[in-house]
Amino acid sequence: MLTALVFTLPAKEIVVPSLAITHGLQSALADTSSSALAGLALRWSPMQSYAFMVFFMLYLPCLVTVWAIWKETRSIKWLATSLLVSLLTATERAR
Repeated sequence: MLTALVFTLPAKEIVVPSLAITHGLQSALADTSSSALAGLALRWSPMQSYAFMVFFMLYLPCLVTVWAIWKETRSIKWLATSLLVSLLTATERAR
């Protein structure tokens, strides 16, 4: 799960392929993403899936969003605050 979170920093939409690769479901990716999700459903409990989904949605934004925050505010303070709030919210809600 942690590896998938690191891989999704550049683009969050690659979460399913990165989870499939880290769980050895590369052949399922050749068919469809839904078959990779079905393979993950066999490995994770519903509570694990829910906790990961909540953490992932509240986790750090992708790098393009980070760049946009910097471009709009031109402030390290606002950038760090937004990243810290996202990370703290994700870790608090996923407990």
